[in-house]
Amino acid sequence: ATLKQQQKYFEKYFAILEGSARIMEKNGEKIYYHSGQNLKLRFANLRYTDKNDKGKMEIKKFVDWWIDQPDRLSYRSVEMRPPPLRCPTNVLNTWEGWEIEKVPLVEGTCIQPIMDLFDIVCGRDKDCVEYLLKWFAHKVQMPGKKTLVAPVFYSAAEGTGKTTIAEDIFKSFLMDKAPKYMMSTSTIDDVLSRFSTAAEHLICVLNEATGSDVIQQSNPLKSFITDKCYQKEVKGVMPEQITNICDIIFTTNNINSIKIGQYDRRFVVFETDASVANNRAIFSPIIRAVNDVNVMRTFYQYLKDMDISGFAPSEMRPKTSIYKEMKSATLSTLQGFWLDFVDSIECDQFNCSGYYYNKYAEYCEQNGRGQRRVPQDKFVSQCKREVKGVLNQRKYVNGRQARCLVINYEALTEWAKNNRAEDT
Repeated sequence: ATLKQQQKYFEKYFAILEGSARIMEKNGEKIYYHSGQNLKLRFANLRYTDKNDKGKMEIKKFVDWWIDQPDRLSYRSVEMRPPPLRCPTNVLNTWEGWEIEKVPLVEGTCIQPIMDLFDIVCGRDKDCVEYLLKWFAHKVQMPGKKTLVAPVFYSAAEGTGKTTIAEDIFKSFLMDKAPKYMMSTSTIDDVLSRFSTAAEHLICVLNEATGSDVIQQSNPLKSFITDKCYQKEVKGVMPEQITNICDIIFTTNNINSIKIGQYDRRFVVFETDASVANNRAIFSPIIRAVNDVNVMRTFYQYLKDMDISGFAPSEMRPKTSIYKEMKSATLSTLQGFWLDFVDSIECDQFNCSGYYYNKYAEYCEQNGRGQRRVPQDKFVSQCKREVKGVLNQRKYVNGRQARCLVINYEALTEWAKNNRAEDT
């Protein structure tokens, strides 16, 4: 073989990584990075004979020759860029498509067991089923475009299909590429740590999320869910901004595991039907269907053909009872007070801030939350910041000008409706 033929073969596996002293190696499904010196040591035995400057034949090293070639294969970075993302020519795109598409469709294949699974994990709620199917269809049709919404599957009981819906559906679509394109973990640091590769996966399933670790890192987690870029760091390689394509799916049996803020736009929570927990008669057909390549090929095509042209994942989220309960569990003492106090307020009523603070202090003591009570000098400013419909004005009370809280009853009632665990 000529040197150029050898170069072509060598570059099936190796390329220069621009902007660094590193050489990348594609070995199976993984990418490795080497220094030039390590590569020379590794392939020191790859030699060829050629004439030197004096016209005499001598033995030379192939790697030295390859590194010096002006047309050597090189990339700026390695990224996974599924459609609709475009991939520059100097970026190595690791996306190879949905493996399930290689399986031929079998007409007449029944997907009802999969639809039954969606019904179970959505608590038999038709609106939730419709939303979740469209969320899955969005990921199938536009894998490179984040939904910006993280589904949370909650169940106090085990064996209600949380893991099956969160992991096994996409695993069946990706087949043997699933380890490359999906991540499953029970540790939040695997997602948010400095050298994490989570953002380069289509799906990251955070199994059995617990309040202690997730809530402590709620702010970076929220950013990860919606940020479309992230800082990729590889040891020995300059950090760079690349596309974040990852959507997170949570499974949990802890109602306090997710911190859902007052103006949340990132989470949609489904409570599974606990009445069928560990029911073998119900779940056996579902498990068989998930493991049947023909069923999953048909279900994949069902999602692929679904019309999601008007689907807006964040705006169309169903506000389920369990969502509101999780949201209520993370409210501050101020927010809890106004939820409790709103029904006793008359329309457009105003009063001195001290009056409301005394009521607030009573609420904290009665509910065992005295240690979390807001100081009086911060009460007014935090009420304005945390609660809609509570305004601050100076008014005359009993002939004296006083700092008062003015209640916009309509706005406050709407705020309470959106934050209360159960509407009343």
